[in-house]
Amino acid sequence: MRLWVRRKLIIGSTLTLIFFTLGLQLVFKNSKRDRSEVINDNILRQWLENKSSFASHTSVQIQPSPAAVNQSTSPVFQETAERKFVFIYEDEKSIGNDGWSVPRMPGLFAYLPHLTANKSLLLPEFKISKGRNNVTFVIGIPSIRRPIDVYLINTLQSLIQGMNETEKTETVLIVCITEPWNISYEKKIILDIIQKFPKELDSGLLEVITPQAGYYPDLSQLKAGLGDPHERVKWRSKQNLDYAYLMLYSWKRGSYYLQLEDDIQASPGFIGGMKSALSGNYGDWFLLQFSTLGFIGRLFKSQDVPKVMEFLFMFYASKPCDWLLEDFLRVRMCGHGDIWAYCIHKIRSVARLITPTLFQHEGFHSSFSGNVNKLKDKSFGTGAKKIFFNPPLSGIINNLQAYSKYDIYALYNGDDIFWGGNPKAGDVIDFIFDHPVPLARIHIESGNSEHPGDIIREASLEILPDEFVDGGNLTRKTTPFSEKEKAANIKRYDFLPQLKNLNDTYHVLGTFNSDGAFIMDVPPKYGRILILRIAFHSNSQTWVLIKKMELHVR
Repeated sequence: MRLWVRRKLIIGSTLTLIFFTLGLQLVFKNSKRDRSEVINDNILRQWLENKSSFASHTSVQIQPSPAAVNQSTSPVFQETAERKFVFIYEDEKSIGNDGWSVPRMPGLFAYLPHLTANKSLLLPEFKISKGRNNVTFVIGIPSIRRPIDVYLINTLQSLIQGMNETEKTETVLIVCITEPWNISYEKKIILDIIQKFPKELDSGLLEVITPQAGYYPDLSQLKAGLGDPHERVKWRSKQNLDYAYLMLYSWKRGSYYLQLEDDIQASPGFIGGMKSALSGNYGDWFLLQFSTLGFIGRLFKSQDVPKVMEFLFMFYASKPCDWLLEDFLRVRMCGHGDIWAYCIHKIRSVARLITPTLFQHEGFHSSFSGNVNKLKDKSFGTGAKKIFFNPPLSGIINNLQAYSKYDIYALYNGDDIFWGGNPKAGDVIDFIFDHPVPLARIHIESGNSEHPGDIIREASLEILPDEFVDGGNLTRKTTPFSEKEKAANIKRYDFLPQLKNLNDTYHVLGTFNSDGAFIMDVPPKYGRILILRIAFHSNSQTWVLIKKMELHVR
C-alpha cells in the first residue's frame, strides 16, 4: 500500500513539473510576441470635394498628418514608406532581459476607452501644416461654430498683426476646428482661412487641424451634473475634449504653450509682453495668466501641459475647463485642512496674473446655443489700471487668533480684512518672503468705520534684511527677543530652512501712529528684505482689525 502511494506521489509531482515548464514557455513566448499592427492610411477621407481647388488658392500642401501624440502616455505612431501608419505598443520598449514587460499606465485610453480599438482616431482628419517645431510659443486656438457670428478670422488677424516679423518666426498658431459632424461648416472656414492667410500658411506660422468625429465618445450618454441641463453638459464636456486634443497635438512643438479662444482681441506687442513676464522674478511658476476671464491667455511651460491635458481627459464630463484648472491647482498646492485663504495664497504663488492683461474677450454670442456672453476684461490694454499684488510669501507666522474668515492671508491676498483677538506684549506677525525683496513703500491701515477702535497700538514695524546692514543712521533692534519672537524665529525655518544661518539683526523702521497706521517709503540702504515683522509691545484691550496692507517693490 505504501509503495503504491509513493509511486502515485512521484507521478503527480512529475506531471506538475512538466505542466509548469510548459506554462513558463507559453508565458515567455507570449511576452515576446510581435504586437505591431498596421493601420491603413485612411485617415484623410475624401470629404473635401475637389480638393485640388483648395491647393490652387495657396502653395500650402494639404496632407494627412503624422501623429503628434504624447509619447509618455499614448501609443507611438511611425509613418512607413508605404504611407501607412505603424502602431507600436509602448511597453514593447520596456521588455527586460527576462522577457517580462514592465507594466505601463493606460493613459488617455482609460478615460476614452472607445479609442482602444482604433487608436488612429487620435490622428487629425485634416491638416494644413509646414511642421514648424522648436519655437518659443505654441498658441492653441480651438474654434467651434456659433449660431450667429464667426469671430475666428478677426482673432487671427489680431494675433498676426500684433507680432513683428521676428516674433512670427518663433511662434506657431494652431487652429483646431472642432466641428467634425458639420462638414460644410469646416469646409467654409478652412477655405476662408486659405484665402485670407496664404502667406502665413505657407510660412508655417499658421496651421489648421480638425479632429475625427470618432475621437469623441458618445456625449449623449453623459450624466447631468452641477444642475446643468443635459445640452450644456454635452457642450462643456466637448469643450474639455477640444482643449485636451489641441494640447495633445501641440504641446511638444515649442517651449511654451498658450491657450486662447477663437473670439479674442490681442494687444499689440503681446509676444513682447509675454517675454517681459517670463523674464520677471515669479519664482517656480506653473501658470502665467494674461487674461482674467475663463481659460483665455493661460501660458504653460510645455513640460507641464501633459499634466493639465490628462486632468481634462480624466474629468472632462465633470466640470467646465476653467473650473477644472482651478481644481488642478488646488490639488497641486493645497494641503489637507489648509484654511481657504492660505490655499488661495499658495495657488496664486504659482498661478500669476499679469496685468495689464494682453487678451480681451470679444465674442458676444456664445458657442452654446442661445447664450450671450458680455464679459469683458477690465484689466486689458495699456490704459488699464494695474492690479496690485503684494510680493509672494513663503508663509506668515501669526500669534493672533483670527476671527471667522478674516484670516491674515485674506488680508495679504487683498481679498478681505484681518480681524484677530487681543494682542499681547511680545506677539508678532511675521511675513516671510519667498525670496528677498527690495521694498520701496509700506502702507498698512487698521480699524474701519464699523470698528474704529480695533486699531494697532504700541507696535513697531521691523525688517530682517537679506544681508547684514550696518553704519549710517539705521535703527538696530536692541531690546531682547520675547519668548514669542524667539518661537517665531525658530518656526520660520519651516518656511525657509536657509534662515537657520541668518544673523537675527532686525531693524526698526518705525512705530504705528495714533490712528493705527504705518505709511513709509523704505530707504534703499536697507537692500533686499527677507522678513517684515509687526511687533506688539503691550497688552491691548481691543481686537485688531487690519483693513489694508500694500507692500510696493522697487
